[in-house]
Amino acid sequence: MLTIELDRLALKPGAKILDVGCGEGRHVQHTLRYPKVTAVGLDLGEQEVRVTSQRLDEMRAIDFEMGGAVDDPGPAASIRGSSYELPFADGEFDCVIISEVMEHLDEDERALAEVSRVLRPGGTLAVSVPREGPEAHVGLCQTSTLLPRAWGGMCESIEIDNCRRCWSAMATRSRQRIMRMHCTHPIGG
Repeated sequence: MLTIELDRLALKPGAKILDVGCGEGRHVQHTLRYPKVTAVGLDLGEQEVRVTSQRLDEMRAIDFEMGGAVDDPGPAASIRGSSYELPFADGEFDCVIISEVMEHLDEDERALAEVSRVLRPGGTLAVSVPREGPEAHVGLCQTSTLLPRAWGGMCESIEIDNCRRCWSAMATRSRQRIMRMHCTHPIGG
């Protein structure tokens, strides 16, 4: 399941995307359905990086009409790395995706400072966090100061209880703005 709707990111040829904490690469794989979009998936796990690479190869071998890659996809790869020390240049990415990762970070401000560094000015930050269960977003709002300075444009978020107020306050503190906020996980699902 894609937790970030890539169509909403308006990906154009030449765009460069980073998926921080890519897991097995669901978002990176999906970028192969967009012509000439470069994607990098980054994860700490060796197995996750290996599986992502395998799935990218498999998707490239499938026709677009059957759910595979477009005829002219951009390069896509997965690498091992830490969200606390991203191995990329300042402003290198047009979009950074952080999907179902924030709730696992001990130092969210440190990671988001790195994300802010590698995101180009005016770029897009797409974030999703769980709605329910032990990793629910509502707990993050109460215990953390998420997104202190890393807002790049768009936030994919979960709309629960005081979530809008919480994310808006964080954006205000970081002198950024939320262009769009919507619920990506259905209630009860």
